Amino acid sequence: MPKPTIYCIKLSPQKENLDHYVHALENHFDCVTINCLDPLQQIEIFLPCLTFSKDDLEEKINSILAHHKIPPVTIEANLVEERDWVGESQKIIEDVELERFIISEDPKPHKDGKIHIQLNPGLAFGTGTHSSTQGCLDGLTLLPKHPKKILDMGCGSGILSIAAAKLFSAKVIAVDNDAFSVLSTKNNSLRNNVEDRVTAVLGEGYNALSSTNTFDLILCNIFAKPLCEMAPLLKLHLNKNGFAVLSGFLTNQEEEVIERHMDCGLSLYRSITIQDWSTVILKNE
Repeated sequence: MPKPTIYCIKLSPQKENLDHYVHALENHFDCVTINCLDPLQQIEIFLPCLTFSKDDLEEKINSILAHHKIPPVTIEANLVEERDWVGESQKIIEDVELERFIISEDPKPHKDGKIHIQLNPGLAFGTGTHSSTQGCLDGLTLLPKHPKKILDMGCGSGILSIAAAKLFSAKVIAVDNDAFSVLSTKNNSLRNNVEDRVTAVLGEGYNALSSTNTFDLILCNIFAKPLCEMAPLLKLHLNKNGFAVLSGFLTNQEEEVIERHMDCGLSLYRSITIQDWSTVILKNE
């Protein structure tokens, strides 16, 4: 088996914001890790090739960060020594197993009673599923009724769209303002045989929808500030007695997110905490 060329892209952001950077980037790149053995605690992105210049890649990364209101970084790109990455990945990659879901690169489900989501974790590293994503997946299982029409706002890799489509056998519209994410969602939907239920749309937030397009469930895994800014539009597009599962913010930001949505007429149904990250389930009364 040929040994692919691997590049390591290194970022050195502020240490206290490492989790924020990983959360912003992992929906756009398969292999995002924090090198805890490095004294600098650098973030590393592994790519199988460089199809564009280092400057273009740095511009793309900083564009993603700017969308999440995160300071820009400079990057360093190095060729990684040749190794049998595919062979080694079989030793390294572990499945992400939650109460109802199991996420793996294996195309065949291998756990009875679990909903299987197949994602391509890259050539050497696991899925890197963030605590906020896990909170959203857990939140899906806590809803008191099955939604028929679902919106995944800021879909990234499409993992929440796929999970919802499989769990509820429902139609999902997945929106993202990044063409790479839209393509990733389409590819992962095809990989999971839900391409007939998940429609990926390129657009800027709720502007990608008509004002009359409403949903029984809205999923949104981004940061606290944009969630608060979009609260009135979420209310506009959420059906009466519909639910919203929101995440991507720290526990000390939960109160702000809840209050902003309560101001718009929503109520708190449930709250989930995983490590330092919160997920809230809101109901449109």
